[in-house]
Amino acid sequence: MTYQEYYEKLHKNYSEASEAFLKLDNELTQTKGFGNFNDIPSYLTAKENWQVATNNYWGFLAHIKDKNVNPNDEMSLS
Repeated sequence: MTYQEYYEKLHKNYSEASEAFLKLDNELTQTKGFGNFNDIPSYLTAKENWQVATNNYWGFLAHIKDKNVNPNDEMSLS
């Protein structure tokens, strides 16, 4: 897998996780009170997924910047 392909995969995961989290976050903040307590576990799961995707995405961007990576190079497993 090239760095470009991996970047696209991470970006897709980041985008999807962000969309899911923001949707639930908006629903939670638009209700009066705390809303339905049964919805909170799905909110927390979405938040955790978003945090993991965010860390992976931005961590990868920092890595490729620091190492001056060629997007067409194959990624190594080491």
